[in-house]
Amino acid sequence: MGKKILRCILDMVLLFIVIVVVSSALASIPSFRGKNLRVPFNGDTSKSCLVDDRELFDSGTEKKLNSMIRSYSEKLGMNIVVFVSGTRVSDDDTPDFTANTYDSMMGEEFTDGVLLYLDFSGKSPAYDYLSCSGKACVIYGEKPSDITDKLGSYLPASGHSYTADDIAPAIKEFCQILDDYDSKYKTRKFFYTKDSENGIYFFDTGKDFYATKEPAPGMRRTVLIISFTIGAIIGYIIYFVTRRKYRFKNKTNPSIYVSHEMSNFTEKSDTFIRTYVSKTKIETSSGGGSRGGGGGGHSGGHVGGGSHR
Repeated sequence: MGKKILRCILDMVLLFIVIVVVSSALASIPSFRGKNLRVPFNGDTSKSCLVDDRELFDSGTEKKLNSMIRSYSEKLGMNIVVFVSGTRVSDDDTPDFTANTYDSMMGEEFTDGVLLYLDFSGKSPAYDYLSCSGKACVIYGEKPSDITDKLGSYLPASGHSYTADDIAPAIKEFCQILDDYDSKYKTRKFFYTKDSENGIYFFDTGKDFYATKEPAPGMRRTVLIISFTIGAIIGYIIYFVTRRKYRFKNKTNPSIYVSHEMSNFTEKSDTFIRTYVSKTKIETSSGGGSRGGGGGGHSGGHVGGGSHR
């Protein structure tokens, strides 16, 4: 009885040591030192604007909307583009189209900003999309489709007639939503978003926003927790199996279970228990393979999402 209690105490001490070690490892993840690809906003609001690809707005309305967009651009410290599309773009191509359009307008990649794509191309259902770059990937990139969902109530549904006056309120609401999200934003340790196509991580260290190809601190923490959990499970299985296996210390002679009087082998045979097969690779003259999927893709790191209406 005393040995069992002692063994339980030792198991608990072992578990406590493991928890302390892992907790210390999580708390001591070093500050990020990878290369930061992000290009901070330089204060130039002239590139923030309304792009009227559908040609709905008169010059007076467009001027007012541009003035409003640029005022929010200055306040939030990032580029803001609203693209009212009259060009048919498939849902699958919209993420690349918006990312490439944003980068071409800003002149470089990884700049702080957003591009809101409003689909008025005539396809049904329409697909609105928010593309984020730089620090906007962290502030707005967790659930960008939530923003386009909110704008849906301010926009005409697919197949319905509309005028510029039906769209202008949604653009104003969009700017106010950006401001609201920004005012409520707080740094979350180990949170990150990722542009999976280009392998770019976006996160906030509390001192600066990052866009980098190096794994984010949150990613390293996740890997560490998963590795520890799997290792701990395997370790405890091996531990208990081993302890159970060696619980009895008396050696047993298997010959005591054999009756020598009844065991009489009179026949011999060769039985093969393994078969070996030799294989030789036959080289062909065909060319190299190709990767699946179509062309396209976007160059810079972007995080985005959209919704139908």
